[in-house]
Amino acid sequence: MPRTPRRKIPGLVGTSCLAAALVVPAGVTAGLAQPAQAAPATAQQAQPTPPPPDPGTQEPATPEQPAPDTQEPGTEDPGTQEPGTDDPGTEDPGTSDPGTSTEEPGTGESDPADLPPGEQVEQAVGDIEALPVPEKVKADLKQAVDRLAALIDDPGTSAADRKIYAQVLEHVTEMLGLVDDPETSPAERRALIAGLQAVDEMMKKALDDGASRADRASYKKLTLGLTGAVTRMTDPDHAGDGSTPPPKPTQGVKEDTPPVQADRTSQGMNDALDEGTRPQQPEDRKKIEGKAKSQVQAFVTAQDPSATDEDRAAAEKELDEPARSAGDPRYREVLEQVEEYNASDACVSLLEKRTRQSGWASGSLWGLSDPVCDRPRSAGAEDTSSKWNKLFVCVDQESFSTCTAYIPED
Repeated sequence: MPRTPRRKIPGLVGTSCLAAALVVPAGVTAGLAQPAQAAPATAQQAQPTPPPPDPGTQEPATPEQPAPDTQEPGTEDPGTQEPGTDDPGTEDPGTSDPGTSTEEPGTGESDPADLPPGEQVEQAVGDIEALPVPEKVKADLKQAVDRLAALIDDPGTSAADRKIYAQVLEHVTEMLGLVDDPETSPAERRALIAGLQAVDEMMKKALDDGASRADRASYKKLTLGLTGAVTRMTDPDHAGDGSTPPPKPTQGVKEDTPPVQADRTSQGMNDALDEGTRPQQPEDRKKIEGKAKSQVQAFVTAQDPSATDEDRAAAEKELDEPARSAGDPRYREVLEQVEEYNASDACVSLLEKRTRQSGWASGSLWGLSDPVCDRPRSAGAEDTSSKWNKLFVCVDQESFSTCTAYIPED
C-alpha cells in the first residue's frame, strides 16, 4: 500500500484530539467515586481507640484499599494519569475513531488504497479536471483511468493482470492527489504530470495487440514501477528538494534531483510512444523506445528502497548518461554546426531535449531528424566542405539510427 498523501495528516490530528476529549469524562467520573470508598479509612484515623463494636451490628472488615498503581484501567484520577496514556499529542493515529473525525475541510480525502475501484475512478476524474494541462491531455488521462477501471472489471482479465491494473489505478489516484497537494514542489508537480501522461501511452502499448507478448508484459511492469516510483519520489525522507533545474550543457555534468529525473524519463517515454512525437521509421522507433525503457527502469530501481546499493548505483549511472551526453564534444560540434546554419530556437531546444532524453548519438540524431530542424539539416546535407556533411546527408535521407557510422572519428 502506498504512503498516505501528505495533505491527509491534519485529519488524523483532528480525530486524535476528539478521541482524547471523549476519554476525560470517564476519568472524572471515576475520580468522583473514589472519596466514598476512602471514607471508612478516614474515620478510623479520626478515632485511634474506638470502643468495641456491637456484635449484632458489626460489618465485615473493610478490605485494604488498593494502591494507586493497581487501580482498574479507566478509573484513574485524570490529574494523576501517566504522561502519554491518553495525551492527544501522543495518541496512535490508527486508534482514532473515523466516525467522529473533526478534520478540516479539504484535508480529509480518503486514502486511494481504501477506496473501491469505482470510487477511485470518480475521485481521479475529478482531480484530472482540476489539472493545469491542456484539454487534450485531460481527455487522454480520463481515458487511461476509464481503461484501467474497465480492465479491472473485465471477467476475462487474469488475476495477475487485475492486481497490476488495480495497483496502477491506486498509484494514479494518489499521484493526482499529490499534484493538488500544497506541499508538493513545482518540480515534483511537473514530474507527477509528466508521469501521468506517460502512463497513458505506456498502457496503450501494454494493451497493443500488435506488440509482442514480451513487450506487452514489460510495459505493464514498467507502468506499475513508474507510478510507484513517482509517488515515492515525493516522500520528503526519500527525495531531494526538487528545486534544482536541469543543468545547461555548458555547465558540465551535474547530478539531477529525483523530480528532474522523473520528469525527463517520463517525458522521454511519452515522446517515444506518442504518435505526434515518436520517430517515423520503425527501426528508429525501436531504438528510441529501448532507450526510454532503460531510463524508466533505471529511475524505478533508483527509487526502490529494496534495491541493493550496487543496483541503485548502477541505476544512477544510467540516469546520468543523458547529462553526460549533453557535454559530449561531438554533440557540441553538431549543435554548433546547426547554429551556423541559422537553426531556429525551437530546433536548438529540441536537439538539447532529445539528447537529454536519449543521449548521444541516438537522441541528438532523433532531434536533428525532426521537421522543426528541416532547414539546418538540409543546409548541412548541401555543405560538402563540412566534416559532418555525410552525417547530415544520412539523417536527411535515411533512418537516423543507421547514421552513426558517419560520425567523424575526430
